[in-house]
Amino acid sequence: MHFKNGGTPGRGRVGALSLALVLATSLASLAEAGDADTTEALKALKAARAKKDAVLVTELVGKLVDLHNGTQDKSVKTPIQGALGGLLKNKKLDGVRSAAARALGRLDDAEGAFKHLKKVFPSANSKASDGISLAALEATGTLKPPAAIELTLKLIAKGKDTEILKVAAANIGGYVGVKEQVKIARVLCDALVRYRKEFDKGAKAKKPTEQRLKQERWITVAPAIRTSLNLLTGSERTSADEWLSAYEEANRKPEAWFAKG
Repeated sequence: MHFKNGGTPGRGRVGALSLALVLATSLASLAEAGDADTTEALKALKAARAKKDAVLVTELVGKLVDLHNGTQDKSVKTPIQGALGGLLKNKKLDGVRSAAARALGRLDDAEGAFKHLKKVFPSANSKASDGISLAALEATGTLKPPAAIELTLKLIAKGKDTEILKVAAANIGGYVGVKEQVKIARVLCDALVRYRKEFDKGAKAKKPTEQRLKQERWITVAPAIRTSLNLLTGSERTSADEWLSAYEEANRKPEAWFAKG
């Protein structure tokens, strides 16, 4: 029996099966190679940590990020996340903790990375000067894990360090469309109310240092809040004062800003 294409029955099917087998074998080989590279990198990281070689550790951190994001295999991703998370506790190597936090922020598994970042996430009493808290907060802003929303809101409501407050306020603007959007808007607006009162009190302060301390949140953090509120609501208000006015006009009930239709 002959066919228009000159072939024989089943030859095309056999060819397709052969190609599929070759592809499957190649993918398996690549996976094994990735596993081997990951194992090698993790061993090298352990050795570099033992030698307290901060430069090498930082280089290996970058390689681990590439290996992590280059696969969907959980058996590869999880150990890498654990290794980077372990570096967050390393206080003996300058810069390594912050580098690890930034690396976690580059991973393509937001929830997996945040499980580790959460351990060094800023508290209300944290200071940006300690480095690791700020780095963890910045990395969390890149990842935008839902699990960080409540912690970030608590930080905005009760935090003290101006730099950390500014980053937290900027981070929360990335959660457009989430179910907590009304609560987020309320916390941000309440912060604006507090900062404006502090600013006005600062204007009456006799000492320049006291005046600066009372006014710096309005000057530094309020613009970040304005930007986040604009992002969350799709608005284009040009100042924090405009948002204060809108909040009062809404009787401090931001639900209307998110009403559909």
